[in-house]
Amino acid sequence: MNLLFNCELIKKSMKIFSKVISLLLLPSLIAGQQENPYLNRLYRSLSDAASDTARMEACGNLGSYYLLVDRDSSNFYLEKALPIAVKLNLKLAEASILNKMGIILMQQEKFSKSLEFYLKALNIAKDPTTEKNIWNLSPGQSPRTARTARSKQQLRFDRTAKCLYRKLD
Repeated sequence: MNLLFNCELIKKSMKIFSKVISLLLLPSLIAGQQENPYLNRLYRSLSDAASDTARMEACGNLGSYYLLVDRDSSNFYLEKALPIAVKLNLKLAEASILNKMGIILMQQEKFSKSLEFYLKALNIAKDPTTEKNIWNLSPGQSPRTARTARSKQQLRFDRTAKCLYRKLD
């Protein structure tokens, strides 16, 4: 009788303990399942993309989003965007994608391969014919301000390449 009473008492205690634990863990489970609205918008823009340009832009944005969070996902989306940029002859987009791929390789400490991507991007950015292929001008933006943006991007590529040269030495 005493042994039976102890077993029932243990069962009740375990039920209460499991209920308390589940109530304590419930907020963390709910917080862990919250969605990121920006990321959802990026995925929606990819699934709704009607043209190659929109698909390239969506993949490039997803690649940028994942750049510091998940390199594999970032590389996956950037590798989808690059052939589209090449096919459409969108040189600045191609340079930007190559630059981001170089960042991923630099984070993985693959410096020589990273430098190769940076130099490809730099050569594209330095090419004066690149500005003829500018497709993403903001409303009211002139080709002159686009040239300034290209020069700033070129400077950023130059600084990155110099930093990589120092690391390779």
